[in-house]
Amino acid sequence: MAKANRDGELREGGQPLPACAQGLALLTVGRVEEAREVLEEALARSPLSIEVRRTLARLRAAMGDGAGAQRLLEGAVQLAPRDMATVCDLVLLYARQRDGMARARRLLDAALEVNETEALTHLTYARVVAQDAPTQALFHARQALAHGDGEVREAAAWWVRRLAS
Repeated sequence: MAKANRDGELREGGQPLPACAQGLALLTVGRVEEAREVLEEALARSPLSIEVRRTLARLRAAMGDGAGAQRLLEGAVQLAPRDMATVCDLVLLYARQRDGMARARRLLDAALEVNETEALTHLTYARVVAQDAPTQALFHARQALAHGDGEVREAAAWWVRRLAS
């Protein structure tokens, strides 16, 4: 468990927490503005860090700054187009936007062209199209179930049960 020292710096085992972990820990205890500052400083120090970009994007989205979150995730996808977790974060952000579904589908289709058995991408596809295209969503949930493991497989199984009923 992370504990703050006298200066308020979060530490675990006597060592300072990495910026993303520190930002998430601050966010968890409701210190949102401090979390944002920690993550923005980390991004300034490491502008190519996908982890920092993703974490700061989640924070910005939670704070209602969807445009800021989108810029961060689009930049992260440009830096690491094969990082499917980042691609899926951007897809989910697009899918929540009024006119973003077409962009979400294009990004998912492109990701599946690169790796047609990538379970997280199939799971994300199922989540995104479930309401409008349940047959297509069921196909992608089954693909995620067939190729996934751990949490992805569990989530895919839930989606298959939900969509098949």
